[in-house]
Amino acid sequence: MIKVGARIDGISKAMAHISGISKQVDFASKNALNEIAFMVKNAVTAGMPQDLDRPKPATVRALKVEKASKSNLMAVIRLNERGEDVPSSDFLKHNNTGGRRGMKRSEMMLQAVGILPGGMYTIPGAAAKLDSYGNMSRGQIVSILSYFRSFGVARFGRDTYGRNGGGKGALINSARMNRKRAASVNYFVVMPGERMPPGIWERTKTKAKPVLMFVSPGVHKKLLKMHERAESVVDRNWNRIFDKQFNQAMASAR
Repeated sequence: MIKVGARIDGISKAMAHISGISKQVDFASKNALNEIAFMVKNAVTAGMPQDLDRPKPATVRALKVEKASKSNLMAVIRLNERGEDVPSSDFLKHNNTGGRRGMKRSEMMLQAVGILPGGMYTIPGAAAKLDSYGNMSRGQIVSILSYFRSFGVARFGRDTYGRNGGGKGALINSARMNRKRAASVNYFVVMPGERMPPGIWERTKTKAKPVLMFVSPGVHKKLLKMHERAESVVDRNWNRIFDKQFNQAMASAR
């Protein structure tokens, strides 16, 4: 989130009030804030392809402007939040501030049904289908989620391909899984501490392929230069824009 407030000190405000032009100052401030807020939004949007690796169009369009008003001389530039289009604040916050990213919806769903262990994230495996932005394809994610919702959860046991596993890794809902074996896609889950790397694997007749791996959360570097670009835009343009808006306010008051 970026906040842009009117740069008018107390003395200037008092002088404007004494001179009887406080309304014009407030009106000019509101318009200048809103104009520069959209300039900041455009600058940050234009810089996203430089800061991020192949951002999706929805990511580039993620910024919203909350305009200033005469009663609130503060404009806010922020990312989409949950419930607004793509909730970019969930997955871009760590790029803007550094640290750990928020959980993806697919991760929350996998965790809710007991597949993804608590405290772990997912990354595409070697057999994952990636889109042009380097992300796992939505179709494959939907396929995985639909599979486990419809056919139950299979956990890897002692057998390399999940057949007749034993102990804590035994197959769950194996009868349902057997009905699925003839299908073209057949997934099973490997939990941490078992013989194969943890994650969701695709089983074929001859081998198992890693599709979605479970990993511990890492700490991400700050990549998105939102505040730096905002400060640059404000520093270079505020005085000019405010003067323009003030002159227009004074002209319309005559």
